[in-house]
Amino acid sequence: MNWFNNLKLSAKLFVSFFIITIIAALIGVTGIINLKNIDDDDTHLYQENVMGILNISNIQRAYLETNSDMINLFISDNNSKEEIYNSELNNLKKMEEYLPNMKKR
Repeated sequence: MNWFNNLKLSAKLFVSFFIITIIAALIGVTGIINLKNIDDDDTHLYQENVMGILNISNIQRAYLETNSDMINLFISDNNSKEEIYNSELNNLKKMEEYLPNMKKR
């Protein structure tokens, strides 16, 4: 450490700032690498969790519409039953569209 004390002030400042610059660069590189890892993890969470919740929500909506149509079918007169049947088929088709997405998870 005696060699450092023998240097001129300008050389001491240069060495000190150079060491600080290297430390700051290492911290920056570590931060950038960790940001990439966080981005990958965030994408994975979105694909696995949020998309699953969206599919479940869509299936639930179609199920509730089906339930409502079934109730209407039982309390309606004979003239409107064909419309309810068609609506029911459409709701079932919606549920069938979302089910393959759920099987992938």
